[in-house]
Amino acid sequence: MKPSDERVAVSPGARELFERIDWSRTPLGPVRQWSQRLQTMVEIVLANRFPMIVLWGPDQLQAVYNDAYAGLIGSRHPRAMGATNEAIWPEVRHVNGPIYDAVMREGREFYFEDALYPLDRNSWREEVYLTISYAPILDDDGRIGGILATMVEATRNVLAERRLRSLRELASRTARVRSVAEIGAFAVDVLAENRGDILFVLIFCHAPADGHPAGAGFASPTLLGYAGLDEADAHDLAAIGLAVTGDGGSALIELGLRSSGEPYAGGAFGQPVRDAYVAALPQVSGSGARCFMVVGLSPALPRDARYRGYLELIGAQLAAAFENANVYNREHRIADTLQRAALPGTLPVFAGLLIDAVYEAGSDEAQIGGDWYDAFALEDGRVVISIGDVSGTGVVAAATMGAVRQMIRGLAQTLDNPVAILNAVDRALRTESASAIVTAFVGFIDAHHRWLAFGSAGHPPPFVRHADGRIETLWAPDLPIGLRDGTTADPAVVRLEEGSVVVLYTDGLTEATRDPLEGEERLRAALRDDAFSTQPRKALFLYDRVLSRRAKDDVALLVIELRKTAGAQERG
Repeated sequence: MKPSDERVAVSPGARELFERIDWSRTPLGPVRQWSQRLQTMVEIVLANRFPMIVLWGPDQLQAVYNDAYAGLIGSRHPRAMGATNEAIWPEVRHVNGPIYDAVMREGREFYFEDALYPLDRNSWREEVYLTISYAPILDDDGRIGGILATMVEATRNVLAERRLRSLRELASRTARVRSVAEIGAFAVDVLAENRGDILFVLIFCHAPADGHPAGAGFASPTLLGYAGLDEADAHDLAAIGLAVTGDGGSALIELGLRSSGEPYAGGAFGQPVRDAYVAALPQVSGSGARCFMVVGLSPALPRDARYRGYLELIGAQLAAAFENANVYNREHRIADTLQRAALPGTLPVFAGLLIDAVYEAGSDEAQIGGDWYDAFALEDGRVVISIGDVSGTGVVAAATMGAVRQMIRGLAQTLDNPVAILNAVDRALRTESASAIVTAFVGFIDAHHRWLAFGSAGHPPPFVRHADGRIETLWAPDLPIGLRDGTTADPAVVRLEEGSVVVLYTDGLTEATRDPLEGEERLRAALRDDAFSTQPRKALFLYDRVLSRRAKDDVALLVIELRKTAGAQERG
């Protein structure tokens, strides 16, 4: 391979550098003495637009790479061309060394996706993610002469996914919280989990002193939550944050030493935290209070627009959560009144069925939602049972819940198929609210013939505890109301026997621990308990066994037990 050789046209940087190097002064020797395999591989690499590097040599692997690789290694280019890989990347010698040995000695191939490499490519230790493959290159004599490494930098995608997960979790964890203090505490917990971007976090609020407008004359700060700091550091940073952004806005601040005289520790790869992002959140409406956020920035990440954009989105989500808390708080009592008014005041009593129910509004940290249960008799003696949950919270959800419950009652007088009832409710609700989403379960119980026909609209599946203690899950997967396609299928049917117990519930029961599978297992365990069969208030027994404390979300629970006889009467 000579400068005069005909070759594929490429951008000149790496090729010109390659041709300027006096390779005779390197262990590889003059280019004209290189094996044909090595010359061909170098030509392929130089002409390729993917980052590629050839590492060649029996003892010290020397590097030949292309323009795309040069763009990946930052300030290590151009001195990396012709150097040994160990000299190029001494900081990852412990990572690369065993891989190179396995390739050169055993001919093994390796592939790593989104692998973390802490690289000093721009005079500071940087968090870099690569999708990279290593493959042996055979020399002309068939022996392994070197390694071909092909890679794509995945740093941007990895950081974007990590930050998006953090934002999704922040939105999820704060969506139903109505207290500013609780929002701050939840937010700190979520943000502290993203140790890659957030080395420490502090959220605090100030109320203006009497007679002063918001933004001036603040009283002592109230710390809503902090992580990665001790209390003294949190107060120090709150004072700095007020001084810099007390009148609004955001800023990057350079950190000095902590009150203990030590640097802020916890940075990636053992580096100290040198700067922080401070932001004043929009003033909470209806009060003079203003809240602030202080975030310790990773020394291993560039201070680019993407990093700052992520931090600004956190601030925007917190501001929205604070404002929503105020709105929800005003709606809470109205929605609670509407919801309780829509639930049945008394349950039907039948000579053949024993029905028990529990409804519990969420704790003060949550908002009234659209959970309901219902049970009523038809003229032919069958009993219609329903349970459901309207998405969202507040007055709108409570009103929608009442409307859906009444539609089910009306439609059950003329439609025998619970799936058809759910489809009819879906059509009716879409004409009123195109955005409403409702999960629901509707069932027809024939106590005389001992069967239950049912349909579901995306609702958590109920359970049946049979007389022999066996627990059966009532699966009938289908889309929620508001998203259904209108196809009417036959209802699912389960046979019952004397002593069978049907348990309907909303997700507030099983998701109280934030792990639905754990909640469902607690419910199953309570149903398997020998004490369950002797309980006069079976719904209350299950509620107490599944929930170790009051649920933050609304809970509706309906339990129907099949008894010996099947005559029916209605108790007013």
